[in-house]
Amino acid sequence: MGNIDALKDVNGNPIQSIKIGARNTSGVVGVSFDNYTQRWLSRMMVRGNLVLNLSFVEFKDAVASRREAERKYLNRKNKTGN
Repeated sequence: MGNIDALKDVNGNPIQSIKIGARNTSGVVGVSFDNYTQRWLSRMMVRGNLVLNLSFVEFKDAVASRREAERKYLNRKNKTGN
């Protein structure tokens, strides 16, 4: 308690940004649906900077965009190991 580093993963990323929250309805961290524009949003913050903020018509494209940003900025592999 009180140790800010305890709330980060080994790469220094906040744990709450990589876990699916209870309010997440898309099932993918960083992907949400914007009712106003009727488009899927793909977003990602790294160290307080917005590095991804794109919109897509197709859900799969938003997910692919988020996964690519995770590989680029967080050194993460996708679920298939690539």
